[in-house]
Amino acid sequence: MALAPEHLRSAVELICVAIAENTVTGDVAAFARDDTVKPSIKGLMADHLLDEGRHSSFWARMVRIYWHTANDADRETIAQILPVFIGHYLTNDIQKSFDLRLIDALPVSDAIRRSLRDEMAGLAFPINRHHPLVGNIVRFFHSSSLLDTSCVQHALRDYLV
Repeated sequence: MALAPEHLRSAVELICVAIAENTVTGDVAAFARDDTVKPSIKGLMADHLLDEGRHSSFWARMVRIYWHTANDADRETIAQILPVFIGHYLTNDIQKSFDLRLIDALPVSDAIRRSLRDEMAGLAFPINRHHPLVGNIVRFFHSSSLLDTSCVQHALRDYLV
């Protein structure tokens, strides 16, 4: 948000919230497509999935409406902010810090502590197009029409296949 000029802060906030809403929606939808999930659990999740789908459509429409009214200069400015936001949004630094403090506090041997740290390090994903949540974010950029704009395509080139 701090990178956005005052007149664009609400627009950037709208887009950032929409990204977050659609990232979660994509994961919930993936859950519904997972054949390893028992049908009874999928049934319990049906209402939630329907609600998430409505959220996804709502946020994509809101951003699309805004984007089509934004001028070229504002679009360019927002496009430059998007990769910075994605990097901050997908970082696991807070979780990693908590996990390391927790591991240090555990009453275990140094060998187990090292093993836990190694396992934790293996769970980290680089923030690039291979990150498991980037696909959801890119799908949102398509559905909201942001990726129809060359400045967004250029700004997000490292996340696109």
